[in-house]
Amino acid sequence: MFLNSINIYRALAIVLIVAPHIFYVSDVNTTDFPAQVAYNFFTGSTANFIFISGFLFYHVFYKKNRINIFFGSKLKRLLLPYTFFSILPIILKIKAHPDYWNNYLNLENDGILNEYIIPFFAFYFSGDHMIAYWYIPFAMLMFAMYPLHKMFVEQRFKLQLIILVVWYLSALFVHRPLAGKLSVLHYFFYYSPIYLLGIMCSQYKEVIYSRFKGKEFYFLFIALVLLIIPALNSSTGSSYKPFFEYNGIDLLYIQKTFFCFFFMIWLHRFENINNKYINILASTSFVIYFVHGYFIQILLRLKEYFGISFTHPWELFIVILISFLILGALLAVIIKRILPKHSKYITGY
Repeated sequence: MFLNSINIYRALAIVLIVAPHIFYVSDVNTTDFPAQVAYNFFTGSTANFIFISGFLFYHVFYKKNRINIFFGSKLKRLLLPYTFFSILPIILKIKAHPDYWNNYLNLENDGILNEYIIPFFAFYFSGDHMIAYWYIPFAMLMFAMYPLHKMFVEQRFKLQLIILVVWYLSALFVHRPLAGKLSVLHYFFYYSPIYLLGIMCSQYKEVIYSRFKGKEFYFLFIALVLLIIPALNSSTGSSYKPFFEYNGIDLLYIQKTFFCFFFMIWLHRFENINNKYINILASTSFVIYFVHGYFIQILLRLKEYFGISFTHPWELFIVILISFLILGALLAVIIKRILPKHSKYITGY
C-alpha cells in the first residue's frame, strides 16, 4: 500500500534539509533571536530522512518480503549517484586543502599514495568534501546492517522498546561528530535510534494513527518549546563534539524526534491528497540533496568574487531556497529525459 503521507513527508524533508545551508549564503544574522529559532527549526533535519528511511524499510521491504533486494536497491539509488557527484568536489578539496587529513591520518610523507589516493578515499568514506554528503556513507553503513534491522523487527515489542530507549538515551549524550575525522561510526551510533524509531512507527503505525489522531499538536507544542529553549540561551544549531566528551543533553535531538512524530501523524490527514508538484519534489529529493551543495558553493564564490552583501536576507533566503528546489528537480527531470534507462544510476532518479 502506497502511503501518500510519507511521500509528502519526503518532499517536506528535503526542504527542511536544504534550508539551513542557505542561511549564510543569504546573510541571515543568526545572532538575532528569531533567526536562531528559525535556524534551530531547520538544522538537524536530516533526522526526518533517517526516520522516513526506517519507516520505509519496514513498509516497503520487510512487509512485502523484499529484504533480499534491499541493499542492492540502495547501492543503485544512493551509492552510484554519490560516487558520480563526489569525484569533482573531492579533487577540488584535495587541491584546496592538501593537509586536511594530516593530523588524523598522519599523512606527512610525500608521494601519490599519501597526497592523493588515501585523502581521496578518506573524503569518499567520510563525506567531508561537500555539504551534507556525510549522510551517504552513514546511510550505506546503516543499510548494510539490514539483517540486524530485520531481527529487530521480529522481536517482541517490549524488547524493541528497551533497545530503542537505551540506545536513544545514549545518543543524547553522544551528539554529532566533529568535522575532519572519519566519523561514519559516530553518526551510525548517533542516528540509529531515529532509524529504529522509524521502523517501529511503521510497524505499529495503525495503533499510532488511531491513538494520536487529533493529538499530534501536543508533539508540535513540545517540539516548539525545545526549539525556543536553546535560542533563549543563544545556542544555535546542532551540537558537535568528540564521542566520549561530555557536553550535556542534545535537546535538538529530542526536538527533532517530536517533529518526526508530529509530521508522521499530521500528514496522515492528507493521505488522499495527490499533488503533482509535491510528487515531483518527493521523487527528486535525492537529486536536490546531491546538487544543492554545488549551488551553494557557486553562490559563495560569486559573492566573494563580486564582494556582494545582501540587505534583505530573509527575502533572499526564500528566493534561493525555492530556486534550489526548482533547479534540482528540473535537473533530475532533464537527465531522466535524456537518459531514461540510466539516470537512476547517475542521479538516483
